[in-house]
Amino acid sequence: MNTFKSALDLSPMSTASLSFSMWDAVIALPVMVWVFGGQLLTADAYKILVGLSVLSFVISGWRHGWVTMWQRLRGSGWLQALGLLLVMAAMYKEYNGGVSNGLLRGYAIAWLFFLALPRYVAAQLLARLEWFLLLMAIVLCVNAILYHYVWMMPRSRWVINAIPFTTISAAIAILTLIRGIWPSNKVKLCLNTTAFVLSFNSLIIGQSRGTALAFLVALVGVLGYGWWRQVGSMYRFWLMVGLMLGSLIVNMNAIVERSEATQIEIEAIQANNTHTSIGIRLELWRASVHSLMESPWFGLGDQHQVHRQQLANEGRIDQAIVRWDHYHNQYIDTQIRRGVVGIALLALILVGPFMGWRRWPLEAQLSAGALVVVYTVAGLTDVPFDHVQPLLVFLVVVTLYERVHSTRHRGGQRPNNAAL
Repeated sequence: MNTFKSALDLSPMSTASLSFSMWDAVIALPVMVWVFGGQLLTADAYKILVGLSVLSFVISGWRHGWVTMWQRLRGSGWLQALGLLLVMAAMYKEYNGGVSNGLLRGYAIAWLFFLALPRYVAAQLLARLEWFLLLMAIVLCVNAILYHYVWMMPRSRWVINAIPFTTISAAIAILTLIRGIWPSNKVKLCLNTTAFVLSFNSLIIGQSRGTALAFLVALVGVLGYGWWRQVGSMYRFWLMVGLMLGSLIVNMNAIVERSEATQIEIEAIQANNTHTSIGIRLELWRASVHSLMESPWFGLGDQHQVHRQQLANEGRIDQAIVRWDHYHNQYIDTQIRRGVVGIALLALILVGPFMGWRRWPLEAQLSAGALVVVYTVAGLTDVPFDHVQPLLVFLVVVTLYERVHSTRHRGGQRPNNAAL
């Protein structure tokens, strides 16, 4: 079969081992490009991924055989887990409305795409991940600059909610920081440092305190783990530090603005005024105590606001917090909406891909682990796994690592049956 060198492959790596067939490119690239770029153009742009993932699924089945796809599913515990998440999301949608249409679509997109994706193609995508991260960093930074500096729009009016937007920014920043300090050729260093600067700036401009904290915690973890294992380049590390400091200086006005707003909110709370961003979160968390065990196993679903209204009518909580559609905490929100079963499924997302984690290459361990830290900490003040855009970024990145480095099929070379 005729092959062509992927347009994404600008590194001096072997074209024989890292070339896509035309059909491989059709299966993989449309979904990857849209996940890391197109889905951030509008609030509903991700819906195009439904059609693209179905197209990948059909073409892969036609080219490699439906039996091969079944074997791929049987050979991957994580693909089976993704299938379980999809089935449970559909059941929750019908049972109590505890899952949104967007979340259901997100699981369907990820499952269909990776069921369609041969392992050797996943290895090629992972080898070129810098290009996709750079694409997303460009989209993030351009949007942030347009919203904040050009159009001067308040964060509440951004096309993509500012909190999931900055969650993605933090994720891309930590991934490119790790890949930037890791030994690699000059092309990859340039790609990673550029993507880091752009994504870190979009994180600052977005002014989300929770996701900034998530990035900081992940950064400390990366530095500690890297120091313990004695990995990475000190020169590249100090280069990244310099780029961070430069970005902070350039965006100092945005930082000062958010700091002053935070101080005002703290003073308002001290004066018993909780009608602020921080105050509303505190009130929502306090109110959650009355709902956590109302339906402990499967949750209240879309009736959680009805229950909150009843509590307000009884004078047990503030009427002002009834209108909020989630609790600004992934773990509280999941327990109330989907119960203990939902918490177990959330734990599956966080730990499922990492069953063979200790056998992964160190860079893969650090990157995937840091990504989990970002999302876990971000979940303390928001619901990143309920927003489809950050969910898809998380699932695609960790599944690429799992598909390439899983214990049953080591490395990125073509197995005997290349379609697996």
